[in-house]
Amino acid sequence: MFARQLIVEIIWIQQVINGHGVKGTRGNGLHLALTYRSGIHIYCLHAKYMYAKWLHGKDKGYTMKVQDCVFFQLTKASQSGIGYWTKQVKHLGVTASQAMVLNFLGEEDGILSRTLGQRLRITSATMTGILDRLEKMVLIERRPHPSDRRANLIFLTKQGDRYAKEINAIMVKANQEFMAPFSSKKAEGFRNILNKLGMANQAGDKEGA
Repeated sequence: MFARQLIVEIIWIQQVINGHGVKGTRGNGLHLALTYRSGIHIYCLHAKYMYAKWLHGKDKGYTMKVQDCVFFQLTKASQSGIGYWTKQVKHLGVTASQAMVLNFLGEEDGILSRTLGQRLRITSATMTGILDRLEKMVLIERRPHPSDRRANLIFLTKQGDRYAKEINAIMVKANQEFMAPFSSKKAEGFRNILNKLGMANQAGDKEGA
């Protein structure tokens, strides 16, 4: 009975080592010792208490799984949303960010690039790069500001206006399809949460500035 129990324990320890990818046993809190006494092989298994708790993650100092972290969840949700949106506008030859810029300009053009960047929460350097590419595609044009020589106002071209209208129609359909698994009430609640998180983040940025 004693020998059978030891064999079972040895198998369990071996499975633990293999299952967790532990290379060797030293330094992992687990020590296997083989001794010889009175002509009988005795397998001495010493599994440290701290190692056993390490396996279950109880004493590692971690109290939350990464999968439960709201920032991880938001990142994955953002990746999913951006990927979906990118596919919807890909046939137009624009990126997800470029499409959103055209969308905003469709609502109101003739504005400063700085204002556009603030609304989109895009840095000035990134905004400049996007506008440069859209200008090369003849979708937007920069016009001198009437009262500030150092600034330019961003306008849609005729082609850019057609793009903006088409993108807006795509956006309406894409939103409906992407949120289809949720009821209208849950979808509205989800948007409210996102808006609150966005406003909270903006307040934090201002305080840190």
